[in-house]
Amino acid sequence: MRNVEIDCRNITSPRALQIFLQYRMDYPDWYGRNLDALYDMLTEDNRPVCITFVTDSGMNPEMTEYMQRLCRVLEDAAGENASLTYRLIKK
Repeated sequence: MRNVEIDCRNITSPRALQIFLQYRMDYPDWYGRNLDALYDMLTEDNRPVCITFVTDSGMNPEMTEYMQRLCRVLEDAAGENASLTYRLIKK
């Protein structure tokens, strides 16, 4: 199983998080860098992967809200793709 850790503690915008996700998940150049595109990628790839997101309580309000939306997308994608697991760790 592939383990991917995304440390969100120094990421200050949804766009920056999407760019980092694209890099860490090795998504193609045409990746849309939004939650709909992420859902599509996560449900289409059947290679086993566990994605760990590391956060903290100091995130700005925009990122806090985005992480909540991201978690809903991850939950939905994991429901569609048994090869996908994710964790959210607060440090």
